[in-house]
Amino acid sequence: MILECFIKSLYKLRDTLPSESYVMVPLKICCLGLGSALCAFQWLQRNFRRKIPNESSPYLILREPTTEYRASNPKWLSEAAHNSRYDSSDTVSTNNNINEEEVSEVLSSALESMNQALTNTRLGSEACRDSFFCLDPAFTYLNHGSYGATFRVCMEAQSRLQRAMEGQPVKFMETSLVKGLNLASSAVARFVGASPSDLFPVTNATSAVNAVVSSVIHQYIEITQKQQQRDPPVKGLEAFGSRSNTLTPAYSIGGTLLHSITTLSRIVWRAAASALTYPWRAATCLLSVTRLDGMVRSTRGRGDTFVLMTNLTYPAVKSTIVKQASRAGLSVAVVQLGWRELTEPGLALEAVEKTVKELDGRILLAVLDHIISFPPIILPVTQMTAMCKKAGALVLIDGAHAVGQLPGLHVPSIGADFYTSNLHKWCCTPKGTAFLWCHKQHQSILDPPLTSHGFGLGPRAEFLWQGTADLTNWLAVPAALSTIQKLGFDAISEHNSRLVRWAAAMLVDCWRGPNQGVNNYVVGGQELGSRSPRSLRVIGGHAGRDVLLTACQYHDEAADETDEQARAGPPLLGGSGTDSSAACKASTGDSQADEVAGFMLAVQVPMLRDQPRPLSADYAVALHNVLRCNHKIEVPVAFYDGSLFVRISCQIYNTPQDYEHLASVIRAMMPT
Repeated sequence: MILECFIKSLYKLRDTLPSESYVMVPLKICCLGLGSALCAFQWLQRNFRRKIPNESSPYLILREPTTEYRASNPKWLSEAAHNSRYDSSDTVSTNNNINEEEVSEVLSSALESMNQALTNTRLGSEACRDSFFCLDPAFTYLNHGSYGATFRVCMEAQSRLQRAMEGQPVKFMETSLVKGLNLASSAVARFVGASPSDLFPVTNATSAVNAVVSSVIHQYIEITQKQQQRDPPVKGLEAFGSRSNTLTPAYSIGGTLLHSITTLSRIVWRAAASALTYPWRAATCLLSVTRLDGMVRSTRGRGDTFVLMTNLTYPAVKSTIVKQASRAGLSVAVVQLGWRELTEPGLALEAVEKTVKELDGRILLAVLDHIISFPPIILPVTQMTAMCKKAGALVLIDGAHAVGQLPGLHVPSIGADFYTSNLHKWCCTPKGTAFLWCHKQHQSILDPPLTSHGFGLGPRAEFLWQGTADLTNWLAVPAALSTIQKLGFDAISEHNSRLVRWAAAMLVDCWRGPNQGVNNYVVGGQELGSRSPRSLRVIGGHAGRDVLLTACQYHDEAADETDEQARAGPPLLGGSGTDSSAACKASTGDSQADEVAGFMLAVQVPMLRDQPRPLSADYAVALHNVLRCNHKIEVPVAFYDGSLFVRISCQIYNTPQDYEHLASVIRAMMPT
């Protein structure tokens, strides 16, 4: 302490003397020598002094708790965390060909009971809804995107697993549960094209976002604090963290070299300590800390370091970012994506690119949506990720709606550092099942939402065990993946994408005002043909890419036996001789439009009777409640860009009559 105060006094004396003073050179040399001695003394003090002051002392001192503490982890968790057989590509498949006793038996039994439904049920029918789901038939359910709907087979499997857990709680929790979690997460990893060792089970995407944002910011704070301790204060600057501060070292001669040596020694020591304690984390720790340390040294201060998001980021994720950033003294950059950016080609990328260039080198973490919750736009995350990483930022993709909705999704190929998605939405798994994928380079800095058993065994063990909880929902995930595989993911994608596009065209056709004879619409708000003040907008699909909604053909497979010619034209209000077994086919004549563009679209609601002026979010909530309570229609209503929109979702249980019901109810509310 005395030596440190003496060195600070020398620095103050040096700053008061003129630069041409004859004592300046010896003083600089003295400062450099004493500074080096102080760094060496502090390092020796931290790493070689006895932890116990004397033999009679009643306490133990851990000056470097992370490296000195040895966690007492259960053997069964340690074995599960390091069992490499779960990483082999032929061990686990979505067919559930696994040898784990209880979990395997339960899943196999549940899947056998579903085989008959798989062979005798057609997608897009009431029979499909009743066979695969537990939805109330009295309700018209057009909001699969919010919470999903769980397969019956998963509910049956989870119920059996819960009974097995309560039959022998200790045996189940310490054997079947962790092994089943490993197998389930490995099956999910292969479903999204990832390595099982890089994918961790979490409760939901919001939980994963919290883990990543807090971990990255915590690592950043740790580096800046240690750097501040090593850098004497610069004359004339305010408290650390203000926008006017810099991290420039105050050494005039040799200061930069000394700072580099001490910083490098800290990084190397940290990696060496981790290597001694957790050998598998050494390389990744060095890479991650070096990258973050380089970012810290290139920025001006905490206030000039940013976490990036968009104005359409999911509200819960926005709250997470703002809370964590404000605690750390960081700033938040919000990319503005308006109607033009979402509907015109290239403008969304241009907005992100412009923001990244202006904040070049100062973005710590960029959080991007794969599919925006509302409006349901698919963003070009691969290109956006490349832009952010080129500027030195870490990238987290919030793909809450992506897995199960986007065909051919290969998470590692996106290029992000972190990726999360829910499974209970479009994979129809039990509620509370999601995953976090993390690039190997950053797993050393990743902390789970809770710390429990598994500490020190690596992120896989820490995420597998978050304390005592009922995780039978996760054990039932392979049953959902197997169901999707047997139904055919391509068949599901084609059915859902075509039906939702047909439904959007039908709704606009039903709700359009007088003198609007145009029957062609484009997702993205651009109408083909004459424009009208009362035109209705539809938005969804890929950002800046048109998905053409044209005249639909209504195709009834049961009618093919007697009549090969399908009934043409969009169905009129109330049907047109349709039945629940029919499926829709939208013929666009455009290869780009035929591309699967997601299972959600937003359709503008027309002017209604007694509608207030101007419109507001409160009226959207009121309309939503009217549809739910009075008409038993579950569909989200949103206030966006000065208008009301309904976001319609499509899943294999939806029928054309579901959307016709919505059309007729809204039509009845329109002024005559």
